[in-house]
Amino acid sequence: MSPFQDSKLLTESQIFQEEVAAETKEDDNRNRQKLHQAQHARSCTRRQSRLDNGLIVMIQQQIAILASDTTAFVLPERWKRWS
Repeated sequence: MSPFQDSKLLTESQIFQEEVAAETKEDDNRNRQKLHQAQHARSCTRRQSRLDNGLIVMIQQQIAILASDTTAFVLPERWKRWS
């Protein structure tokens, strides 16, 4: 091979290496972005779970109060004849 052909092959090799490096960098960026999105989704799910648990406790407390309060519900007169 002539020296020109060797340098041409080296140039093609360098281009190929640069393309591979660029694709690898893009893949790394995509993977980091996917990881960040997954972590954010997990964080949002945990927050929502805590909110849901808090609401459930509040509802349970209200039910307990209503169940212990005999004046909370007054049966209408028209229903009393059926009870």
